[in-house]
Amino acid sequence: MKASRLIIACGITALLAGPALAEKPRQITPEDRAGHMQKVLQLDDQQREQIAAILAQAGEKRAAAASKYTIAERKAFHEEMRGVHKETRTAIDAVLTEPQKTALKAMHGKRGKGMHGHHLRHGDRTRT
Repeated sequence: MKASRLIIACGITALLAGPALAEKPRQITPEDRAGHMQKVLQLDDQQREQIAAILAQAGEKRAAAASKYTIAERKAFHEEMRGVHKETRTAIDAVLTEPQKTALKAMHGKRGKGMHGHHLRHGDRTRT
């Protein structure tokens, strides 16, 4: 009797929790990133809007490239992503003042030193 109650309780819990567990986490939007940059780099509203547009355009290019390449073509995909990243950084740098560029470089220097380390080059897993 206790076992059947436990099974029923588990079933009800699974039914109620299922939809909540299936929800995807909220994606960070270009506006979110530009807002964060505004706080950290003390951007004015015009700079924030320009950077949000640059980041949105970069996201569209990443999505287009992701659908263009197969898994076997990942090297070409990575090369295209490097180009998109460089283009994005150049466009953002054109919007920033010199002190903001310095602050952005410092901010990026802190990334990759945490537990993720995804900013390290493939094959180089040592940290300096």
